[in-house]
Amino acid sequence: MMPARLKATFTLALLVVLGAATNAHALVMSGHVQLYAPPPTDARWEALENNDHTPFWLESSNLAVANAFGVDVIPFLNNASGLYNNGNVVNQSAWAGSLGADTYSSYFLHADKQGENRTYTGSITFDETIEGLVFRRTNLNLTEAIFGAAGTAYATGSVARFELTPNASWFQLSDDFRTLTFQTYVPHDLDNLRIITGTPTNPPDISIPVPGTAGLIGLGLLMARRFLTHRPSKRA
Repeated sequence: MMPARLKATFTLALLVVLGAATNAHALVMSGHVQLYAPPPTDARWEALENNDHTPFWLESSNLAVANAFGVDVIPFLNNASGLYNNGNVVNQSAWAGSLGADTYSSYFLHADKQGENRTYTGSITFDETIEGLVFRRTNLNLTEAIFGAAGTAYATGSVARFELTPNASWFQLSDDFRTLTFQTYVPHDLDNLRIITGTPTNPPDISIPVPGTAGLIGLGLLMARRFLTHRPSKRA
């Protein structure tokens, strides 16, 4: 068994390497998700076929976007459960909206099987809040011009989408907007999903406040007074 101190050192080293690989964005990944750093040069159909994992990469980090752009999912808009598994166009349109000019980061999840049909599952937790998701062809193509990784060729035809079905292909958001859980069944073509996150959120301050100079002086005087007041008298 690994000693506790060595285990802690190893964990810290892993987080440092992961942070460096994703330009200081801390990620926690599970299941079939595998980080590609740097991003691949070719993400078109059949270029990244793999039955063991789903490639995942950081496309853009803290990018200042000057104009509003469309996304296919505004988290929890007209969908209180945060579960997205309905292929009905009317329902999908109700989830969509626009994100305004601001600073964003973008990640790309890609699934492409080789040979027989394949199901992939996993989850990704971000250090930022998920602001929008893009899974339909039109917005995938449009947002590629904004967020697409430099030097990466993306699929742009009918295969460029994440096809939702109730039991086989879906994704879900956690209540804190930070974790994406997914399952995708790939019988043909491929599945693509772009995740747009906001700027890192500062963790709550749970440290014990350090008193200022005046507070320290006052505390010292109070303790001295208590000592003098309650000092035991000398016995004769």
